[in-house]
Amino acid sequence: MRKSVNDYVREQHKALRASPKLSKADLDRLDLHSSSIRDTEKAIAGSLPQTKIDAMKANSNEKVYQNDLPTIAKLHMDLIGIAIRTARGYGLHPDRRR
Repeated sequence: MRKSVNDYVREQHKALRASPKLSKADLDRLDLHSSSIRDTEKAIAGSLPQTKIDAMKANSNEKVYQNDLPTIAKLHMDLIGIAIRTARGYGLHPDRRR
């Protein structure tokens, strides 16, 4: 079974959630971030048939997934949206005024 990004950061996530410095809003944002990652991973995994996933692993070749490019592009845009929202939430985005 393939590991999730959340699996790789589970211990750091637990430690961060245990911090008394985090407000309820911070905890909610952290949960939203984890949920967004999980939902995006599920969308990616569910949007491609296993035969195409296997083919992409064996030999990354545009022809293998060419018919799914709109779906893949949308998923990439979703990931970019998550990154921008996360950056704004933490005051890292240049548009964020403090």
